[in-house]
Amino acid sequence: TLTKLAGVNESAQPGGVPSRPGVPLQWGPETQIADRELWWFHDGHRALRSGNWKLVAAKGTPWELYDLTIDRAEQQNLALTNPDKARELESRWEERWQEFQRDARLR
Repeated sequence: TLTKLAGVNESAQPGGVPSRPGVPLQWGPETQIADRELWWFHDGHRALRSGNWKLVAAKGTPWELYDLTIDRAEQQNLALTNPDKARELESRWEERWQEFQRDARLR
């Protein structure tokens, strides 16, 4: 992590410094992030990235699905040709949305 590279003593920080060991500092086309998901929602726009798959929808539009290993520019929507993967990722997006709402109520 950047804190390690900077020589920061993470145990000296109040509450520790949140980090994720082993995340590469340089990303290239061969880099995969298969072990984590990225979820977001902003002003009605929503997306989920899982490994090299990305499910995305602009506000008020249907989901689009992209395989970033072959389409990094997101030009070929695969939602209609790969509906099972689209439904799987949509279900995971909904799970994260429910978690977010629950966590927001607890704060």
